[in-house]
Parts: sequence; structure tokens; C-alpha cells
Amino acid sequence: MKTNLRFVFDTNALISVALLANSTNKLALQKAEKIGKIFFSESTLLELSDVLARKKFDKYLTIEDRLDFVTRIKMKYDLADVLTDFTDCTDPKDNKFLNLAFDIGASCIISGDKHLLQMHPFRNISILNAADFLLHF
Repeated sequence: MKTNLRFVFDTNALISVALLANSTNKLALQKAEKIGKIFFSESTLLELSDVLARKKFDKYLTIEDRLDFVTRIKMKYDLADVLTDFTDCTDPKDNKFLNLAFDIGASCIISGDKHLLQMHPFRNISILNAADFLLHF
């Protein structure tokens, strides 16, 4: 088995984990926890907090439950400082995940975002949806 695996989950993957108890993204997160470490940055955590605070998610979870999810992410996974400033992604908001992954030496970014997925691989970093992650790691 590979060792020292490092993973980044993008916002939409984590939203799926928060809102859907039996999602493929949740299975991917659980697998990543078992085989490696999961990282976030200040900017990726801020985006997650901002997105989960949107009213459209009120029908799924209370705001308190959503904020608790963000707190659990912050406490359970590793915060990384990001120094890189790539601007390679066609959606500028997604560059934060590329930068984080590059700076931590990630094995994979787990994402459902088409802008990120079309960049697979990025500088030797796999970018996979949750189902492909489960198959390949």
C-alpha cells in the first residue's frame, strides 16, 4: 500500500458529504482518512463556510449543523499554508485547490467540478471524482 498519501477535497465534494449521509463523496472521504491525510487551506475552508451558509441549504440541514460540519473539518484535518499562486484553471475560484494540492504534494484532488476534472492530471496530481477515487486508490 502507498504511504504518505495526501488529499484535497473541493467544496462541492464536501457539500455532498455534509448534506447526503450515503454519498459517494462521503465514502471517498472515509477512504482518504484511512489511507492518508486530508488537507485544507484558509481559503478553501472559507469557501466551504460561505457556501454552506447559503439559504438554499436550509431545507437539508440547520445552519448550526452546517457550521458544526465546518468546525469538524477544521478540527479533524490538516491546515496548510499555501504559497503557490497558479492561475491555470479556467474557473479562477478553483485555483485555490490546485495551489493547495501542489504545495502539500497531494496525491489527488477529489472533485465533482468539471473545471478541475478536465485538468487531470495537474502537475502529476490526480484530479478524480469520488467514484474514480474509490476505484483507483
